[in-house]
Amino acid sequence: YERFTYNTYSGYIQQLYKPVEMIAITAGIRHDISTTYGNTTNPRLSFIFKPNSDLTLKFLLGTGFREPSAKELFTQTVQRKPNPALRPEIMRSHEIGIGYRFLKKYYFSAQGYYNRVSNLILEIATNDTSVINGITPKNPWQQYQNLGNASIYGFEFETNMQLTEQIHLFLNYTYAKGEYSRLPPSLQASPSTTGRVGDNPADDIYSELFRQITITPQRPNGLNTIPPSGQIPNISPHKINAGFTFAPTSDLSIYTGINYVDVRRTVSTDPVRTVNGYKMVKLNIRKENFITEGAYIQLHINNLFNEQFFDPGIRSATGTYYPTMHPLEKRNIWLTIGYNF
Repeated sequence: YERFTYNTYSGYIQQLYKPVEMIAITAGIRHDISTTYGNTTNPRLSFIFKPNSDLTLKFLLGTGFREPSAKELFTQTVQRKPNPALRPEIMRSHEIGIGYRFLKKYYFSAQGYYNRVSNLILEIATNDTSVINGITPKNPWQQYQNLGNASIYGFEFETNMQLTEQIHLFLNYTYAKGEYSRLPPSLQASPSTTGRVGDNPADDIYSELFRQITITPQRPNGLNTIPPSGQIPNISPHKINAGFTFAPTSDLSIYTGINYVDVRRTVSTDPVRTVNGYKMVKLNIRKENFITEGAYIQLHINNLFNEQFFDPGIRSATGTYYPTMHPLEKRNIWLTIGYNF
């Protein structure tokens, strides 16, 4: 019933500077101007130190943003009012890494990172009961607002090894964790893994007291409260990818690998508290110079053993409007025939 038009104008500049051959410094800055959220400026800086052909050190600093969506800015439901004054979510990222190759056959690398997000866009209960666009809410309006912070950190290890001319191995491992902080008690629901009734008796008592205090004629049931911090849901703390490639001849390769994803805790509104991890096996067989020189044929199989795995559901994932889990594909097979000109 209503149309909104808004524009975003963006520009950036970036410069690579090498004071000496072993040092590379990249600096950049991006500036955005929007007719909705105003201006945002995001710089970045990287420092790469390569004292020799085998060793690499890197240090990265950056900022980024997520602009509020049209839904968050403008849409109105029977219970949620728009908020055209929303600001972008802002992220500051930090990363340090090292990579080393020795004997020209073995490569190892490790990275650590820490990201901080502020101005999170979350839905909160307001005290406003005014009529908006002819709609009178049954309870005070909900609204998207900039609230709370989040931190995501972890590290990654990777190795590639050429054991023989025919056999190559690789392995990478990732650890990740994310936490919300400074969450206001009047959020519609906890976005974290904590906040379910029964998680913490002290939280349950505080929530009941908060509900009693917030009872009003417009809100006869009061408000539940949520914990001020908690783990970000759906992040697998441990991931492993491993595999090997066997090349019995120069034009035939056989690859098999396994992806491991650890158990994931779900959002507090999800009755399924955790979603099991899984191990998915892949197989790839490729033949170069198939029939004629330049032609190739490749067989690729995901989920080789045809097992059923799941990812956590999205958003509130209550099992009513949003499912608690999403099934992943079972076995799928790709046969490719091509020609390199």
